[in-house]
Amino acid sequence: MATPEEKIKLLTEDLYKLELINGVHVKASIEPQINNKISKQNKYLDTLARLLKEKNDVCLAVCYHNGRLLIASNREKATYAENYLLALQKFAKKESPSFEDYKDLMKLIVKRKIFLSLEEEE
Repeated sequence: MATPEEKIKLLTEDLYKLELINGVHVKASIEPQINNKISKQNKYLDTLARLLKEKNDVCLAVCYHNGRLLIASNREKATYAENYLLALQKFAKKESPSFEDYKDLMKLIVKRKIFLSLEEEE
């Protein structure tokens, strides 16, 4: 009996074959990736996107391109992401961040989590 991972792999391969015309991948803009082939950098960017996502965001994506972090969101402006990244940048640029710097960064995370939990109770 095939494992769920094996079933997913077979299904992905079948879908991939359906999108081929004369051996050319033409119906999709990108080739599907399997998780074990994703780079460490992309895994970190995915983790960052999950951290920056707000409750009302359907989707938030983070990409590193030409030395810059690009953030895409379904909202007009990703305010929390902007504020968090500014605080993270300030923290990272210091040669030896103080405990107060660390606390400031953690306050942003904790405040956001409390806010989200209060919204869920409404």
